Amino acid sequence: MYFGFNSMTNDYLLSVCIPTFQRRFQLERIINCFCKIDDWVEICVVVDGSTDSTISYLESISLPNIKYIVQGNRGRNAALRKAVELASAPFIMLFDDDDIPVIEAFPSIYDDLTENSFNNEQIAGFIYSMFDGDSPKILGGALSDSNSNFIQIRADQGVSFDRKEVVRSDLLKGVFKLYSFKSKRVPTSLYWFTIALDYTVKCRNLTVGRKYYLDNGITNNIIGVKLKNPEPMLALNRIKMKGFFMRRYSSFSYFFKSILGSLYYFLLSGIRRFIDYVYEVKQ
Repeated sequence: MYFGFNSMTNDYLLSVCIPTFQRRFQLERIINCFCKIDDWVEICVVVDGSTDSTISYLESISLPNIKYIVQGNRGRNAALRKAVELASAPFIMLFDDDDIPVIEAFPSIYDDLTENSFNNEQIAGFIYSMFDGDSPKILGGALSDSNSNFIQIRADQGVSFDRKEVVRSDLLKGVFKLYSFKSKRVPTSLYWFTIALDYTVKCRNLTVGRKYYLDNGITNNIIGVKLKNPEPMLALNRIKMKGFFMRRYSSFSYFFKSILGSLYYFLLSGIRRFIDYVYEVKQ
């Protein structure tokens, strides 16, 4: 592992955390977009074992708001965790390396983050919308301007598509410390839903990025990924159940599905532990 830091002389408002693997040109596209924003955004990149030209690209640029880490291939969750650790701003936005920011929306994000609502300690941040690739279609439709929480948005409002969250850095860093899974893939919703047990967010009818689903991306093999990483899925379904009892949402059908999900991933994680045990014995 090694670190690449440019001179950090500014106080940033927002840290954009980007885990990346074998997507040098997509990463360059993102960074070129963020270069158009004023100096209130820092970019924190973790290169997760890439063998393409990603490292040489990062070494070639000299921008005061970019810092990066190169590590061995440990999976998206480990890279994301490290990127969050790098963040120095009071707010964090997670960004996949195959997405693109809508730069025209960022002045509105700046206004949101500098308003006085964060005098209320129960406000965790904001949730925004994403375009479906290059189309003008908004994934899952527009959000209404209201207060909610990350579980309620999914359970009661039926929002099942990707959104873009901006949350307080202290909360996200804290919730990452709660979980120490060795799994390469941990659903990001586990972190959002854990925050949702105690905090609300402001929904904004603002589209801040374009979401792309590449053929080699996690989304296109999401079922297989979940089967290979049952422990964090079990934790996610338990958080959903807890949220129901804490009255963070009201949908009984969503609660019932979380019960079934908990049972399913509990059995699956037991089977995987047994297989791992047998493998170790044979070794």
